[in-house]
Amino acid sequence: VNKTGGIAGIMAMTHGGLREYPAGAVVLATAGFQANHEMLLKYFGPEFTYGVRLTGSPHSTGDGHIMANEIGAQMINLDQFHTRTIDRSWRPGSTGSPGPVRNLQNLYPYAILVNSGGQRFMDESTTSNTIACSILKQSEATVAMIFDEKIRLLYPEEVKGYRPANVIIKADSLEELAKKIEAPYKVLQETLQSFNRAVEENKAALLPAPKRKCAHKIEVPPFYAIYPLWSGLNCTLGGVKINTEARV
Repeated sequence: VNKTGGIAGIMAMTHGGLREYPAGAVVLATAGFQANHEMLLKYFGPEFTYGVRLTGSPHSTGDGHIMANEIGAQMINLDQFHTRTIDRSWRPGSTGSPGPVRNLQNLYPYAILVNSGGQRFMDESTTSNTIACSILKQSEATVAMIFDEKIRLLYPEEVKGYRPANVIIKADSLEELAKKIEAPYKVLQETLQSFNRAVEENKAALLPAPKRKCAHKIEVPPFYAIYPLWSGLNCTLGGVKINTEARV
């Protein structure tokens, strides 16, 4: 910056040392700050930061935000972000598979989500971002997506094409499924019984965790689950505040 605080160009470290590049204007391309742990804690808090898994670029560390802020730029919407669901094929430092909401786009609204206590906690027939955010509110930010053979047969090719194939858990009984997703069998049984009864009576939308559409009973074995199901952080969305001419 110049003596009055205006942008005068950039300084960059090159093979020949630190160089100045005078310019009448500079384009600041910040990307997100999803890979900056300190900034995530500051703007989203510990529940989000320690519950979400990074699926976006590990190189987006907020350097542009910090640099602009240090010379007086205003910041806006730093608490905004985009998340998605991911399965156990995810590994630290990788994006992982697109997850069930993307790879089972037609089937997933018919499934139910249960937490580690074996209970439903949200309307599953909603958006990927909403589901991923709701997962973060559950114990250990981990849930299971459950469907049965009848639902599988609605979109068999989607299930067959899911990769990696071993991500989808199969069980011949509900008790076996409960063990595989580490949920209490009796509670899971009660959850499905009350859900199925509400569907049969056309009252699924009135449940404590309503199911406003795609409400199908889950009762025909074998049963299937994608577990663990996590929330992945694609990117943060906030940044430097600009005017209508895109000037900071």
